Amino acid sequence: MSDTAPDVELRGSAADTSTRGLVAEAVEQAGRLVQKEIELARRETAESLRAAVGAAVFGAVAVFGVMAFLVMAVVTIVVAVSPHWAAALGFAVLFLAVAGAGAAMAMGRARRISPLQQTTQTIKEDVEWAKRQLTRDAR
Repeated sequence: MSDTAPDVELRGSAADTSTRGLVAEAVEQAGRLVQKEIELARRETAESLRAAVGAAVFGAVAVFGVMAFLVMAVVTIVVAVSPHWAAALGFAVLFLAVAGAGAAMAMGRARRISPLQQTTQTIKEDVEWAKRQLTRDAR
C-alpha cells in the first residue's frame, strides 16, 4: 500500500506540473502574441505616416511649382494680349483645371492611406481563434 500512495501522489503532482506548464506556456504565447501585435501596429503606423508625409510633400511641391509657373505665364500673356480681360479669363480657367488635377492626385494618394488595417485584421482573427478555443474547451 505504501508503494501505491506515493505513486498516486506523483501522478497528481505530474498532472499539476503538466497543467501549470500548459498554463505557463499559454500565458507566454499570449504575451508573445501581444508583443507581435504591438510590433505590427508600430510598423503599420510608421508606413502610414510615411505615406501621408509623402503625399503632403508631393502636394505642396506641386502646388508651389504650378503657382510659380502660372503666375509668370499669366503676367507674360496678359501683358502681350490686347484684350486683357480675355487673357485673364483664360488663365482663370487654366488655374482651375490645374487645381482640380492637383486635388484629384492628392485625394488618390490620401485614399491609399489605411492605418493599422493589417493589425486590426489579425486582432480580429486572434479573437475569433480564442473564442473557438474557449468554446471547444468548454465542451
